[in-house]
Amino acid sequence: MPASTFTPFSVIGLSTESFVAQLAPGVQIGSQTTALVPSHRVDCRRLARVLRSLDLSSSSDPGGMPPGRGSAPPPADCRSPLHVGQTFFVSNPARVLLVEWNVDGTVGGSHQLLYDLVRCLDRERYEPVVLFYQRNRFSDLLREKGVEVVEFDDSAELERRIRMEGGRVERYVDYGAAVVRRMNVIRSHRIDIVHLVNSPLGGADDWLPASRATRIPCIATACGLLPPETSGIQSVLMRGFDRILASSRAVEDQLAVLGVRGNVEVVHLGVDVSAFRSSVARTPEEVRAELEVPPGRILVTMVGNIRPWKGQHVAVDALARLPAVERDRFFLVLVGRTPEESADYAAEVRETIGRTGLDAHVRFLGARLDVADLFNASDLALHASVLPEPFGLVLVEALCVGTPVIAADRGGPLDILTDETGWLFDPEDPAELTGLLAQLANAPGHLARMSGPAREHAEQFSATAMADRVQRVYADVHPNGGG
Repeated sequence: MPASTFTPFSVIGLSTESFVAQLAPGVQIGSQTTALVPSHRVDCRRLARVLRSLDLSSSSDPGGMPPGRGSAPPPADCRSPLHVGQTFFVSNPARVLLVEWNVDGTVGGSHQLLYDLVRCLDRERYEPVVLFYQRNRFSDLLREKGVEVVEFDDSAELERRIRMEGGRVERYVDYGAAVVRRMNVIRSHRIDIVHLVNSPLGGADDWLPASRATRIPCIATACGLLPPETSGIQSVLMRGFDRILASSRAVEDQLAVLGVRGNVEVVHLGVDVSAFRSSVARTPEEVRAELEVPPGRILVTMVGNIRPWKGQHVAVDALARLPAVERDRFFLVLVGRTPEESADYAAEVRETIGRTGLDAHVRFLGARLDVADLFNASDLALHASVLPEPFGLVLVEALCVGTPVIAADRGGPLDILTDETGWLFDPEDPAELTGLLAQLANAPGHLARMSGPAREHAEQFSATAMADRVQRVYADVHPNGGG
């Protein structure tokens, strides 16, 4: 008879410890009573002896379970008569290797995504193992939560150097060696699923073949849009993933244009909603006083590094087009650092502010750690990217604290905003944004009425909701894992 999987020990009235002690002597389990044991073959002759020793018939529960153990019937494959010699398995959580392959020294959204996903996983079903190509602040944070962290620094640096400086033969040899290194990681850490958390491009030529060679599923999250120079070979390789999780419909559509379809589904990114709300440390009045916002002004906050594609110039142009009376109703703050390569762009935006008389209406705040405070104190959040935003976590953060959003009508914002939570506009038409601002200048109470729906809508993009969808994918590609 085929083997079956048995995990809910309570259906026969035994704790995990009792079950293991009687059926699999010598097997060690975790310190918590809910911990699952490692996969271990158990002969049903021993199981039969244990069951005969239990007085299940004395239970008042109609399902034959001892009192206090719940009334749910056992799984179907546990009700059939025992067959001497039949073998079944006590299953352990599926071990998921989450890979963050960034090597440029920055720590960004994909790192936070990984951290939030790991924090929200059901540990009885999935045991995370995290691999970073470079050590970063999340390494220690994850270890503090009891997560196994693998740092791939030396191997990643060796591979980067060979691919940048090595000859053709050396590069070809290293591609093969890279796959072997990853196979060793998979085997030595007993991995059941490989999940690349930032882009399928970072593992299609090494983690994917390593997963195939070790016969385990490999999935990838596409957090951002793929670069225009994505090659045909890369597109072919991406079709080999068991699943690609697109962060928005815009990313899904781009993959389809590249011929990658059938293995793609949209799984929106998520924000730790409760943690973001809890990080609000000051009252709106305190924040507005610090920013020197004149009384009665509509505070508009735009969060994003100062770059041409982020559209700070769009916001300034729209504000400059307003009649003076309506312009005086607004106070705009631009939050984000200015990368060195964007210094000229930032200077152009500042020049426009001075030339159009907006010095009293616009402030550059630079990089800030109190984004939750800023959004909570704001009447409106603004997003004006001239290129499609892959998703737009900053929009969700604003909604978390009840701040409605005006956003560019391309990319991720199309998936996020509704008529009750914000507005969309064409960033190539500044007059359209100017018209929206004019309407709000004459009806400021409308923004306050949108606060409740905004907070409620943010829950759809929580880290917990994201983890639930990811775990459904895990169960789909590895149906025998996770209990």
